Parts: sequence; C-alpha cells; structure tokens
Amino acid sequence: MKIEKKQQVWDLWIEYEHALKKYVFKYIQDEDTTNDIVHEVLLKVHKSCCSGRKLKNVRSWLFQIAFNSVMDFLKNSKKEIAISIFETAYDEYDVYQDFSIYLEPLISRLPKKYSEPLKMADIDGLRQQQIADKLGLTLPTTKSRIQRARKLLRKKIHCCFHINERLNSGLTDFKLKQSCTPLINWERKNN
Repeated sequence: MKIEKKQQVWDLWIEYEHALKKYVFKYIQDEDTTNDIVHEVLLKVHKSCCSGRKLKNVRSWLFQIAFNSVMDFLKNSKKEIAISIFETAYDEYDVYQDFSIYLEPLISRLPKKYSEPLKMADIDGLRQQQIADKLGLTLPTTKSRIQRARKLLRKKIHCCFHINERLNSGLTDFKLKQSCTPLINWERKNN
C-alpha cells in the first residue's frame, strides 16, 4: 500500500488511534504523555505521506513508529526501564501478527490429508473429536495427522523463511526467502 493522499493518513488514524493509545499507555502509564506520544506518531505518519514508499504492512509500520516513539521518550526522559520488556512486547504484538498471514497459504501447501485436519484444529479452533467426526476418521488417526501436519508445517516454515528467535521470547523477526516461489507469488497476488 502507498499513502499517496493526506486523506489516507486520516483514515488510517481513525482506524488505529485507539489501538496505538492502548499500546503506548500500557508502558507509559500516563494519559497525557500517552496522548503526546500518539500525536507524535500521527505527525510522523503525516510527514511521510506522499513519499511514494510502498508499505507491506501498514499496521506493522504504525506500531513500529509507536514503539520507536516510546523508546525515544524513555531515552529523553532518562527513565529507568528494561528495554527488553519493550522489545518483547513489541515483537509479540507485531511479529506474530505479521507472520500469521502466511500460515494458511503454508498449510494449504501440505498434502490434503494433513492440511485439512490442521486447519480445522489450529485455524478454525475445532476440537479433535469434532474433526474426527467431520472427516470420518478415528480420534487416534486425527491426532496423529494433526501432529504430523504440525511437523510438516514447521519444515515448510524453515524452508520458506529466515527466522530470528530470542531465547524465552520466541519469534523476533522473519524474512521470506526468495527461493520460496509459491509464497512470493501468493504475496504478490495478495498485496
């Protein structure tokens, strides 16, 4: 997405202002300062308008700006705080959400006998007995297929992505490998 008109900034602002305030307040714990930081985010977004820069994920971009603004405030105010807490909170909030858009396309690349029960369990949230009933399988077979599908999915993830993880925090960053043509094509089609 490109932000080419000032109206797009306001539309984004209306959509994300509440979530950004909630995110910033969680760490600043002061309403006035939170409002100041969130308005600073708006100014930064407004300044970047019409730059011609294509944004892959607007939500991620906005929360990255908010995160950086919070960190700048904390550095400038000389408040003592564990930076790792903020990094972990940002990573969990943003990176997992960004990565989740690739899960269904990855699952669909698995053989149907594995993809179908995995999608029903992990995307649709059905219990394994419900899945077994719907697919006409025994419960042990369903459990086995879901477990096998998760292993296959993990392999596909590592084949298609460069993954950065932090001990005890999980996923911190990911990048789609150029060798993963099916996902690159899917991404182009959906962006």
